[in-house]
Amino acid sequence: MSAKFIKTEQIEKSNYKDFVLKATDFYHGIEVAQEASLWHTMGVSAVHATISIADALTTHYLGFRSTAEDHRLAKEILLKIQMDDMEQYANVFGRIVAKKNAITYERRKFTEKEALEIAKQAQRFYDWAIKHLP
Repeated sequence: MSAKFIKTEQIEKSNYKDFVLKATDFYHGIEVAQEASLWHTMGVSAVHATISIADALTTHYLGFRSTAEDHRLAKEILLKIQMDDMEQYANVFGRIVAKKNAITYERRKFTEKEALEIAKQAQRFYDWAIKHLP
């Protein structure tokens, strides 16, 4: 089996802070959306907060981030970071990002229950990632 080619962008490691700021903005968007009962917005904010904080991690530790159209591929890049609990949290990342298409493009309504669940997962990933950044 051949390795997957994942499109990436080289970034100066110190620029991880830009992705932390973006992730934090999206993360606060989760709270605002919840207060307004905007479940789709809450879900999309959770997905983008997760993608941005993952970009912060890969930028800080590896000096690059995924630019692939399929955000699920970024999980493979996360797994290149040497941390004891990376596999567990890369799986959390994968579950969150896998919902992006359903939230954004499917005809069906994204429910309050689903929004609360993805927000909880995003908070778990975000809090874990922040602990591993300077």
